[in-house]
Amino acid sequence: MSLYYALEARPLNKSAINLCSFSKILRTKSKDVVDQCMLLFGCPSVLTVVDKCKAKFLTDYLKSCNSLCRLFGHATQNELKDLQSCTRAAM
Repeated sequence: MSLYYALEARPLNKSAINLCSFSKILRTKSKDVVDQCMLLFGCPSVLTVVDKCKAKFLTDYLKSCNSLCRLFGHATQNELKDLQSCTRAAM
């Protein structure tokens, strides 16, 4: 999915999420058109992709044997739980 390449490399504000690659490719600002095309092509939303990458990072972070990672392990677990609960609520 090259359309989502490097999403985690920069902070995403609301406008960056709304004006994703699809709107530029399709040359439209219509959210309905973009949503329909994403649905037809089977592409997840930008937020879904970012959340999945973040969850993977946090999971790997928790598995790390690094002492710094263990120091912040509790906060990481809480953030991962919050992320997973938001993902379930969106389904």
